[in-house]
Amino acid sequence: MEPAWGLENDTAQFFGTGEFEEDSGDDPTAKIALRYARGLAGGFGLRASAQLIRFNSGDYTAWGAAETELGLRWKGVKGKKFRPTLQLKGDLYLPTGGMSATDWAASGGLNLSWRKNSWGFHLNGLYTAGEGSPGSIGVSEVDRWRVAGGTSYRFMRSGGDLTFAFVGAQPTRPKPNEWSLEVAARIPLSRGWVGTMGVAAPLRDAGIDWIIRFGLGYEF
Repeated sequence: MEPAWGLENDTAQFFGTGEFEEDSGDDPTAKIALRYARGLAGGFGLRASAQLIRFNSGDYTAWGAAETELGLRWKGVKGKKFRPTLQLKGDLYLPTGGMSATDWAASGGLNLSWRKNSWGFHLNGLYTAGEGSPGSIGVSEVDRWRVAGGTSYRFMRSGGDLTFAFVGAQPTRPKPNEWSLEVAARIPLSRGWVGTMGVAAPLRDAGIDWIIRFGLGYEF
């Protein structure tokens, strides 16, 4: 889930994340990602990410890169008190690896966030247009549509957050729609350093069995 508040002007984040996903009954799929985001003037923000994936199916194992993602964010409405913040978003997905789920794709959507004391309330939505990749490997890093709604609680004055979200998505590759409950924590470690961890469990039999995520980032 993505809060609409974004980054302040001239601030940046660099994150390395890892993820294990089980949805096949074989060894979990492992994903390593590098993500960069920067806040710009006028409510704009830039982001970029790239992923490396290890896919398992029976005796078959493959390593490969997925899409490189380039994105733009813009806060159209900056809410105060309990009024919502509205952020519009667009992303371009470049097929830069053998695990890419699309030949080309671009997505558009919006994020809404409200803040009440230590609580945050969030809604996300996006839709992706583009050609799917004909590859037979079932890893999908791009969703045709994705919706999420949930709440966050700031339990540390220094910025630690606990987030609960319901997420629904239709992968670009021919896979079942995925509906899940996700719990995540963001914990400041020292000046500039942030740790993240999270788990996801399915809300229906089709789709994922479970997901475990973790990450380490630096904010400057």
